[in-house]
Amino acid sequence: ARLAAEDLRISDAAEFMKQADCFATVNVGKVGVPKVYGGDNIFRDVFPNPAASVASRFGASPKPEKTYQAEVSGHMPQVTVNAMADLIGKGEIKTCVITGCENINLLKKVAPKNKGLLDRWAEQERELTRQQKRTTEKPRQPGNPRHHKPLGYLEKTETANGLATPVNIYPIFEQALRKHHGKSLTEHSSDISKLWSGFSKVAARYPEHSWFPTAHSTEEIMSVDGKQNRYVGFPYTKFHCSVVDVNQSAALILTSVAEARRWKIPEERWVYLHGCADCIEKESLERPDLHRSPAMGAAGVQALQDAN
Repeated sequence: ARLAAEDLRISDAAEFMKQADCFATVNVGKVGVPKVYGGDNIFRDVFPNPAASVASRFGASPKPEKTYQAEVSGHMPQVTVNAMADLIGKGEIKTCVITGCENINLLKKVAPKNKGLLDRWAEQERELTRQQKRTTEKPRQPGNPRHHKPLGYLEKTETANGLATPVNIYPIFEQALRKHHGKSLTEHSSDISKLWSGFSKVAARYPEHSWFPTAHSTEEIMSVDGKQNRYVGFPYTKFHCSVVDVNQSAALILTSVAEARRWKIPEERWVYLHGCADCIEKESLERPDLHRSPAMGAAGVQALQDAN
Protein backbone atom coordinates (compact mmCIF):
# COMPACT_ATOMS: atom_id res chain seq x y z
CA ALA A 1 0.00 0.00 0.00
CA ARG A 2 2.84 2.41 0.76
CA LEU A 3 4.42 1.92 -2.66
CA ALA A 4 1.05 2.27 -4.35
CA ALA A 5 0.45 5.55 -2.52
CA GLU A 6 3.81 6.88 -3.64
CA ASP A 7 3.27 5.82 -7.25
CA LEU A 8 -0.25 7.20 -7.47
CA ARG A 9 0.70 10.42 -5.68
CA ILE A 10 -2.32 10.15 -3.42
CA SER A 11 -2.35 10.21 0.35
CA ASP A 12 -3.83 6.75 0.76
CA ALA A 13 -3.61 3.81 -1.62
CA ALA A 14 -6.93 2.62 -0.23
CA GLU A 15 -8.56 5.45 -2.18
CA PHE A 16 -7.51 3.68 -5.36
CA MET A 17 -8.72 0.33 -4.10
CA LYS A 18 -12.13 1.80 -3.31
CA GLN A 19 -12.68 2.21 -7.05
CA ALA A 20 -11.88 -1.40 -7.93
CA ASP A 21 -14.79 -3.18 -9.59
CA CYS A 22 -13.44 -6.62 -8.75
CA PHE A 23 -11.91 -8.27 -5.67
CA ALA A 24 -10.43 -11.78 -5.57
CA THR A 25 -9.05 -13.81 -2.68
CA VAL A 26 -6.67 -16.77 -2.79
CA ASN A 27 -6.19 -19.34 0.00
CA VAL A 28 -8.85 -17.61 2.11
CA GLY A 29 -11.62 -20.12 2.54
CA LYS A 30 -12.80 -22.01 5.57
CA VAL A 31 -10.94 -21.15 8.78
CA GLY A 32 -9.82 -23.67 11.36
CA VAL A 33 -6.93 -25.16 13.31
CA PRO A 34 -5.72 -28.73 12.57
CA LYS A 35 -5.42 -31.13 15.50
CA VAL A 36 -1.66 -31.24 15.01
CA TYR A 37 -1.62 -27.58 16.12
CA GLY A 38 -3.93 -28.10 19.09
CA GLY A 39 -7.16 -27.25 17.30
CA ASP A 40 -10.42 -29.13 16.88
CA ASN A 41 -9.90 -29.84 13.16
CA ILE A 42 -13.25 -28.17 12.37
CA PHE A 43 -13.08 -25.66 9.53
CA ARG A 44 -15.76 -22.98 9.57
CA ASP A 45 -17.17 -20.65 6.93
CA VAL A 46 -16.13 -17.54 8.83
CA PHE A 47 -16.25 -15.43 5.68
CA PRO A 48 -19.23 -16.24 3.42
CA ASN A 49 -17.64 -14.12 0.69
CA PRO A 50 -13.99 -13.37 1.58
CA ALA A 51 -13.51 -11.02 -1.38
CA ALA A 52 -16.51 -8.92 -0.34
CA SER A 53 -15.14 -8.82 3.21
CA VAL A 54 -11.80 -7.47 1.98
CA ALA A 55 -13.55 -4.91 -0.21
CA SER A 56 -15.60 -3.68 2.74
CA ARG A 57 -12.43 -3.07 4.77
CA PHE A 58 -11.35 -0.56 2.13
CA GLY A 59 -14.79 0.97 1.99
CA ALA A 60 -15.14 0.04 -1.66
CA SER A 61 -17.90 2.17 -3.09
CA PRO A 62 -19.72 1.36 -5.19
CA LYS A 63 -19.56 -2.27 -4.11
CA PRO A 64 -17.36 -4.38 -6.39
CA GLU A 65 -19.33 -5.76 -9.29
CA LYS A 66 -17.53 -9.09 -9.21
CA THR A 67 -15.95 -11.17 -6.44
CA TYR A 68 -13.84 -14.29 -6.84
CA GLN A 69 -12.41 -16.90 -4.52
CA ALA A 70 -9.79 -19.48 -5.47
CA GLU A 71 -9.46 -22.84 -3.76
CA VAL A 72 -6.56 -23.44 -1.38
CA SER A 73 -3.71 -24.69 -3.56
CA GLY A 74 -0.17 -23.67 -4.40
CA HIS A 75 -0.88 -22.80 -8.03
CA MET A 76 -4.06 -20.80 -7.48
CA PRO A 77 -2.39 -17.36 -7.07
CA GLN A 78 -1.08 -17.62 -10.64
CA VAL A 79 -4.36 -19.04 -11.93
CA THR A 80 -6.17 -16.07 -10.38
CA VAL A 81 -3.79 -13.51 -11.85
CA ASN A 82 -4.16 -15.11 -15.28
CA ALA A 83 -7.95 -15.21 -15.08
CA MET A 84 -8.28 -11.60 -13.88
CA ALA A 85 -5.88 -10.38 -16.59
CA ASP A 86 -8.04 -12.15 -19.15
CA LEU A 87 -11.18 -10.42 -17.84
CA ILE A 88 -9.45 -7.03 -17.99
CA GLY A 89 -8.27 -7.74 -21.54
CA LYS A 90 -11.85 -8.57 -22.55
CA GLY A 91 -13.13 -5.37 -20.96
CA GLU A 92 -15.30 -7.23 -18.43
CA ILE A 93 -13.60 -5.56 -15.45
CA LYS A 94 -11.32 -2.53 -15.08
CA THR A 95 -9.35 -3.13 -11.87
CA CYS A 96 -9.00 -6.16 -9.63
CA VAL A 97 -7.50 -6.31 -6.15
CA ILE A 98 -6.11 -9.81 -5.54
CA THR A 99 -5.24 -10.78 -1.96
CA GLY A 100 -4.23 -13.89 -0.06
CA CYS A 101 -2.70 -14.99 3.22
CA GLU A 102 -1.33 -17.80 5.37
CA ASN A 103 -2.04 -17.30 9.08
CA ILE A 104 -1.72 -20.70 10.72
CA ASN A 105 0.90 -19.32 13.14
CA LEU A 106 -1.65 -16.90 14.57
CA LEU A 107 -4.52 -19.37 14.61
CA LYS A 108 -2.60 -22.11 16.40
CA LYS A 109 -1.57 -19.65 19.13
CA VAL A 110 -4.93 -17.97 19.61
CA ALA A 111 -7.77 -20.31 18.73
CA PRO A 112 -7.05 -23.33 21.03
CA LYS A 113 -6.84 -21.00 24.05
CA ASN A 114 -10.03 -19.14 23.18
CA LYS A 115 -12.88 -21.60 22.88
CA GLY A 116 -15.53 -20.45 20.48
CA LEU A 117 -13.29 -17.74 18.99
CA LEU A 118 -13.84 -18.77 15.37
CA ASP A 119 -17.58 -19.05 15.93
CA ARG A 120 -17.57 -15.52 17.37
CA TRP A 121 -15.60 -14.30 14.36
CA ALA A 122 -18.17 -15.90 12.07
CA GLU A 123 -21.03 -14.22 13.95
CA GLN A 124 -19.29 -10.82 13.80
CA GLU A 125 -18.74 -11.23 10.07
CA ARG A 126 -22.39 -12.14 9.50
CA GLU A 127 -23.45 -9.01 11.42
CA LEU A 128 -21.10 -6.79 9.41
CA THR A 129 -22.39 -8.35 6.21
CA ARG A 130 -25.94 -7.48 7.27
CA GLN A 131 -25.10 -3.93 8.37
CA GLN A 132 -23.11 -3.11 5.24
CA LYS A 133 -25.62 -4.83 2.97
CA ARG A 134 -22.85 -6.88 1.42
CA THR A 135 -23.53 -9.59 -1.07
CA THR A 136 -24.15 -12.99 0.50
CA GLU A 137 -23.77 -14.76 -2.81
CA LYS A 138 -20.87 -17.13 -3.06
CA PRO A 139 -17.94 -15.65 -4.98
CA ARG A 140 -17.13 -17.01 -8.41
CA GLN A 141 -14.18 -19.25 -9.09
CA PRO A 142 -11.42 -17.87 -11.34
CA GLY A 143 -10.20 -19.71 -14.39
CA ASN A 144 -11.21 -23.16 -15.58
CA PRO A 145 -13.66 -25.04 -13.30
CA ARG A 146 -11.33 -28.04 -13.51
CA HIS A 147 -8.80 -26.09 -11.43
CA HIS A 148 -11.14 -26.14 -8.46
CA LYS A 149 -11.23 -29.46 -6.68
CA PRO A 150 -12.85 -29.42 -3.24
CA LEU A 151 -10.49 -28.81 -0.32
CA GLY A 152 -9.27 -32.17 0.90
CA TYR A 153 -9.78 -33.85 -2.47
CA LEU A 154 -7.31 -36.61 -3.14
CA GLU A 155 -7.32 -39.70 -5.26
CA LYS A 156 -8.18 -42.75 -3.15
CA THR A 157 -5.08 -44.59 -4.34
CA GLU A 158 -2.77 -41.78 -3.22
CA THR A 159 -4.46 -41.52 0.16
CA ALA A 160 -4.37 -45.26 0.72
CA ASN A 161 -0.63 -45.29 0.05
CA GLY A 162 0.26 -42.38 2.31
CA LEU A 163 0.87 -39.92 -0.53
CA ALA A 164 -1.61 -37.29 0.58
CA THR A 165 0.91 -34.52 1.25
CA PRO A 166 3.76 -32.95 -0.75
CA VAL A 167 6.34 -34.05 1.80
CA ASN A 168 5.48 -37.67 0.92
CA ILE A 169 4.95 -37.50 -2.85
CA TYR A 170 7.66 -34.99 -3.82
CA PRO A 171 10.52 -37.21 -2.58
CA ILE A 172 9.27 -39.86 -5.02
CA PHE A 173 9.41 -37.33 -7.86
CA GLU A 174 12.90 -36.38 -6.71
CA GLN A 175 14.20 -39.95 -6.79
CA ALA A 176 12.66 -40.52 -10.22
CA LEU A 177 14.38 -37.34 -11.46
CA ARG A 178 17.72 -38.43 -9.97
CA LYS A 179 17.51 -41.85 -11.62
CA HIS A 180 16.53 -40.31 -14.97
CA HIS A 181 19.69 -38.15 -14.93
CA GLY A 182 21.87 -41.02 -13.73
CA LYS A 183 23.17 -39.24 -10.62
CA SER A 184 24.23 -40.65 -7.29
CA LEU A 185 22.43 -39.76 -4.06
CA THR A 186 25.22 -37.39 -3.07
CA GLU A 187 25.36 -35.70 -6.48
CA HIS A 188 21.63 -35.12 -6.57
CA SER A 189 21.49 -33.90 -2.98
CA SER A 190 24.26 -31.43 -3.75
CA ASP A 191 22.40 -30.14 -6.83
CA ILE A 192 19.13 -29.44 -5.04
CA SER A 193 20.93 -28.04 -1.99
CA LYS A 194 22.82 -25.59 -4.19
CA LEU A 195 19.51 -24.41 -5.63
CA TRP A 196 18.00 -23.95 -2.16
CA SER A 197 21.14 -22.18 -0.97
CA GLY A 198 20.46 -19.54 -3.60
CA PHE A 199 16.90 -19.18 -2.35
CA SER A 200 18.10 -18.74 1.23
CA LYS A 201 20.50 -15.98 0.19
CA VAL A 202 17.66 -14.06 -1.42
CA ALA A 203 15.58 -14.51 1.76
CA ALA A 204 18.45 -13.17 3.84
CA ARG A 205 18.59 -10.02 1.71
CA TYR A 206 14.92 -9.29 2.42
CA PRO A 207 14.36 -10.08 6.11
CA GLU A 208 11.21 -7.98 6.26
CA HIS A 209 9.56 -10.35 3.77
CA SER A 210 11.10 -13.66 4.88
CA TRP A 211 10.05 -16.06 7.62
CA PHE A 212 13.58 -17.53 7.78
CA PRO A 213 15.96 -14.76 6.62
CA THR A 214 19.12 -16.85 7.04
CA ALA A 215 21.55 -17.72 4.27
CA HIS A 216 22.70 -21.35 4.25
CA SER A 217 25.49 -22.90 2.22
CA THR A 218 25.01 -25.96 0.05
CA GLU A 219 26.85 -28.06 2.62
CA GLU A 220 24.70 -26.82 5.50
CA ILE A 221 21.49 -27.65 3.68
CA MET A 222 22.47 -31.20 2.72
CA SER A 223 24.09 -32.04 6.09
CA VAL A 224 21.82 -33.80 8.57
CA ASP A 225 22.47 -33.20 12.27
CA GLY A 226 19.36 -34.85 13.70
CA LYS A 227 18.23 -31.67 15.46
CA GLN A 228 18.18 -28.36 13.63
CA ASN A 229 18.37 -29.97 10.18
CA ARG A 230 16.77 -33.39 10.25
CA TYR A 231 15.41 -35.32 7.29
CA VAL A 232 11.78 -34.46 6.57
CA GLY A 233 11.28 -36.67 3.52
CA PHE A 234 14.45 -38.07 1.96
CA PRO A 235 16.28 -36.46 0.19
CA TYR A 236 14.79 -33.31 1.71
CA THR A 237 16.20 -31.95 4.94
CA LYS A 238 14.39 -29.36 7.03
CA PHE A 239 16.40 -26.59 5.34
CA HIS A 240 15.00 -27.72 1.99
CA CYS A 241 11.41 -27.21 3.12
CA SER A 242 9.12 -24.23 3.34
CA VAL A 243 7.00 -23.91 6.47
CA VAL A 244 3.24 -23.64 6.76
CA ASP A 245 3.41 -22.17 10.27
CA VAL A 246 3.57 -18.50 9.20
CA ASN A 247 1.73 -15.17 9.28
CA GLN A 248 2.21 -13.76 5.82
CA SER A 249 0.07 -12.09 3.19
CA ALA A 250 0.29 -10.36 -0.16
CA ALA A 251 -1.83 -8.18 -2.40
CA LEU A 252 -1.73 -7.15 -6.03
CA ILE A 253 -3.61 -4.43 -7.91
CA LEU A 254 -4.18 -5.54 -11.50
CA THR A 255 -5.52 -2.99 -13.95
CA SER A 256 -5.48 -1.85 -17.57
CA VAL A 257 -3.27 0.71 -19.27
CA ALA A 258 -6.31 2.99 -19.62
CA GLU A 259 -7.01 2.88 -15.89
CA ALA A 260 -3.33 3.35 -15.04
CA ARG A 261 -3.28 6.49 -17.17
CA ARG A 262 -6.54 7.72 -15.68
CA TRP A 263 -4.98 7.44 -12.23
CA LYS A 264 -1.79 9.11 -13.49
CA ILE A 265 0.46 6.27 -12.39
CA PRO A 266 3.96 7.09 -13.72
CA GLU A 267 4.59 4.87 -16.73
CA GLU A 268 8.06 3.93 -15.54
CA ARG A 269 6.38 2.23 -12.59
CA TRP A 270 4.13 0.01 -14.68
CA VAL A 271 4.75 -3.73 -14.44
CA TYR A 272 3.34 -5.64 -17.41
CA LEU A 273 2.07 -9.19 -17.40
CA HIS A 274 3.86 -10.11 -20.63
CA GLY A 275 2.76 -13.72 -20.76
CA CYS A 276 0.96 -16.26 -18.61
CA ALA A 277 -0.39 -19.80 -18.73
CA ASP A 278 -1.69 -22.48 -16.43
CA CYS A 279 -2.41 -26.15 -16.99
CA ILE A 280 -4.03 -29.02 -15.14
CA GLU A 281 -1.69 -31.92 -14.42
CA LYS A 282 -2.75 -35.53 -14.05
CA GLU A 283 -2.89 -36.98 -10.56
CA SER A 284 0.53 -38.11 -9.37
CA LEU A 285 0.07 -41.84 -9.84
CA GLU A 286 -1.60 -41.38 -13.24
CA ARG A 287 1.47 -39.78 -14.80
CA PRO A 288 3.38 -41.97 -17.27
CA ASP A 289 6.73 -40.62 -16.01
CA LEU A 290 7.24 -39.46 -12.43
CA HIS A 291 10.34 -37.45 -13.34
CA ARG A 292 8.54 -34.99 -15.60
CA SER A 293 5.41 -32.83 -15.71
CA PRO A 294 3.99 -32.34 -19.21
CA ALA A 295 1.58 -29.71 -17.87
CA MET A 296 4.41 -27.59 -16.44
CA GLY A 297 6.29 -27.88 -19.71
CA ALA A 298 3.27 -26.83 -21.76
CA ALA A 299 2.56 -23.89 -19.43
CA GLY A 300 6.17 -22.70 -19.67
CA VAL A 301 6.19 -22.82 -23.46
CA GLN A 302 2.86 -20.99 -23.72
CA ALA A 303 3.85 -18.27 -21.23
CA LEU A 304 7.10 -17.59 -23.13
CA GLN A 305 5.29 -17.55 -26.46
CA ASP A 306 2.81 -15.00 -25.11
CA ALA A 307 5.67 -12.90 -23.76
CA ASN A 308 7.28 -12.78 -27.21
